[in-house]
Amino acid sequence: MIFAEKKFYEEILVPFGVKFRPVLSLRTGEIMDDVVQLDLPVIDEDMDMTDMKYSDCPKCGRRLYTPTPEDFGRKYKKSDLPHIFEGKELVGNLHAARCKNIIISQQVRQELIKHRQLGQCSCIPLI
Repeated sequence: MIFAEKKFYEEILVPFGVKFRPVLSLRTGEIMDDVVQLDLPVIDEDMDMTDMKYSDCPKCGRRLYTPTPEDFGRKYKKSDLPHIFEGKELVGNLHAARCKNIIISQQVRQELIKHRQLGQCSCIPLI
């Protein structure tokens, strides 16, 4: 789950077609006016995982990838992907592999840098 200030979402992410879900306040139970949860699509497209280190979870049998810095230049075969989405591959070490990569386009990366929301080296765009 990724949360964002509503102003940031409206100014930077809406132009890229990112959708959102409302966020309820734990204290009041009311919908918050200034925070949203990003509703990122999970694509059914395989990243090129050739030669990437992995292990199979002994409990669930899923393949869990352990990325190294060299692995972040991997590409997707499809070219008409959304500007920001969740990859379907689980990354991390065995039981810590509960998260998926958030993939952003060059255009989203440039907007984040322009608005000082991302340092130059915080991510490597794949699409």
